[in-house]
Amino acid sequence: MASQYAQIADLENYISAAALAGIPTSVLNTLLINASARADAALAAQFTLPLTAWSGDLTEAVAKIAVCNAMIYRGFKPGSTMDEVIVDAKNDAERWLERVAKQQWTPQVTDSSPAAAPGVTSATGPKVFSRPRRGWDGQNPLSPGGGTYTPDFDSRDPLP
Repeated sequence: MASQYAQIADLENYISAAALAGIPTSVLNTLLINASARADAALAAQFTLPLTAWSGDLTEAVAKIAVCNAMIYRGFKPGSTMDEVIVDAKNDAERWLERVAKQQWTPQVTDSSPAAAPGVTSATGPKVFSRPRRGWDGQNPLSPGGGTYTPDFDSRDPLP
């Protein structure tokens, strides 16, 4: 069974309860399941499904897709300002999922791979990128005692 990353109550963070009134809960649940399946397709590029934990950005993306589809179900007027906001939110959520699928963004999730542990976002473990430490010694220059700056070059050297 597929995961469901958002619940009906989450939809009300992105549209009023009044706008959802009259849409059967069974329809709303189906829309959430379908939006979650869309998310799973993107997540599968980076993670072993099903996920065991996820952050609010995934819930938000799924809810925004489901809200737009709920308004399509209910009927809305394309071109109206409010409806454009709903469609734009759905498009933003879908672009976010595309970035996840292309591994341009790694959401904070815990997958079901054997190597996964709370706080580890994928089966391959965390990715850390760093540059050599330069300049300030890490102390707050505004605090008593301040920090010191050590340039990583000799100011007497000619510029390239």
